[in-house]
Amino acid sequence: MTKFFRTVIKSNKLLLLMALLSYVIICLLTPNTGFIADLNCWRMWSEQMRMSGPAIAYHSGVNYLPLYIYFLYIYSLLQVSIQGIADHLIFLKYITLIFDVAGALLIVSFVRNNKMQLLFFLCLIFNIAFLYNNIIWGQVDAIHTTLLAAALYFVIKKQITASSILYTLAICMKFQAIIYLPAFAILWLPLLLQNFKPQTIFSILGINLLIIFTLFSPFIYDSGFSYTINYVINMIATHSNVVSKSAFNFWELMVDGALFNISDEEPFWGMTYKIWGTLFSILFLLASLIPLFKISFQSKKQGNLEKNLSHIFLSFSLTTLVFFYFKTGMHERYAHSALLFMAGYAFLSHDFIPYILNSLAYFFQLNTVMTYSKYDSHMNFMVNQDLTSVLFLITIGYSFYKLYARGKHAPINKYSIPNQG
Repeated sequence: MTKFFRTVIKSNKLLLLMALLSYVIICLLTPNTGFIADLNCWRMWSEQMRMSGPAIAYHSGVNYLPLYIYFLYIYSLLQVSIQGIADHLIFLKYITLIFDVAGALLIVSFVRNNKMQLLFFLCLIFNIAFLYNNIIWGQVDAIHTTLLAAALYFVIKKQITASSILYTLAICMKFQAIIYLPAFAILWLPLLLQNFKPQTIFSILGINLLIIFTLFSPFIYDSGFSYTINYVINMIATHSNVVSKSAFNFWELMVDGALFNISDEEPFWGMTYKIWGTLFSILFLLASLIPLFKISFQSKKQGNLEKNLSHIFLSFSLTTLVFFYFKTGMHERYAHSALLFMAGYAFLSHDFIPYILNSLAYFFQLNTVMTYSKYDSHMNFMVNQDLTSVLFLITIGYSFYKLYARGKHAPINKYSIPNQG
């Protein structure tokens, strides 16, 4: 990552200056409120860890994987008192905003023209849909999203070890990052096959297993291996066993009533909602990966993934959207990562239609849930949930058309950077 930022500084100092200025401006405009239920979790978990250490996290109701637990623990130690934890929660937004800015820089780093880099950076970093998750809501999806973008950056640069480490960290931040494993495997495999060495594979696996073990070690030491593993598995498996936690997706159009009160284990057309949701999400995930597979193995011969980078971004964006749109138990925020990758597609192809549609749908999704929940949303309006679902559906449909029309109709990556090996 340090090499990446040195490259940005050297090639476009104005972009770096604008990134710093944007960070300050957004910090000044950031409200000290948000989705109260989530902010209360950050406060409560931080207070408990301040008093008893991070190892007690999985005995006190924490339902996040280890990486963000460390963020909260460090934050709690920086406060002069327990009361300071509650008083300064806005600083958690400032920390997450670093990842918002870094993610935007990563995406525009693939654009060749410095002026266009600057324009596209501003187009993304001041997109209210992009910032809402952190600045208004107070959530942290920007962290694992930027780690995923960084993992993609390094696989494009043929640095598979760095890519795999960043991907592992993304999973250890939020387990939903696991849905990108097939996409990354498709990109990693040709690189591994080019100079196949078993010791390389074992080395990569060993490094990543060591990272996972290190992150979990305090919890294992305190509670034992069996308790920690069972707790995490149960946390992942039972987190949202309803048709929709609060996502306006496919099920919003198909089922009447309050979806957060309907178990996804109930029967629907001969199977359960959960089985239908899993089948649909797998089917459309495979559809989003087939062009990526072709791109990856064609690039093995050509030695250059960047020629088709806009459609790699589009495939990653669709991976997010089809998971969010068809899987049961989805939260409203699980579509967040799509927006960063969709921005990458838009900036390289100059096709802004899916980026705009995705931004509208995601903004309407978050703000409507916030307003409906009667929290301080700062934008006190709601949009029809069916309309939001249809916007997501149009985004997915249009994106699939562009992904499969790559050879004939796709725009040239006019501003993509040349291959640097």
